[in-house]
Amino acid sequence: MFIFIKHGLEFDRKHVLLNNANHLAGGFGLAVVLQNYLVGDPFLPVVIGWALIVFSAIVHLIAVTR
Repeated sequence: MFIFIKHGLEFDRKHVLLNNANHLAGGFGLAVVLQNYLVGDPFLPVVIGWALIVFSAIVHLIAVTR
């Protein structure tokens, strides 16, 4: 398990902007999805929120497997 954390940290050190953009996209996507399901009137289509969450998950997967 610790090897995955080590790989993730090395990836993040090499790709600082991608890491920051990844977390921004994931948080913003989560906000859109939660706003849709909790309030019911999101300011963006919920598909965009899900796409941002999927992007964030894919980048995290790449970071820990490289």
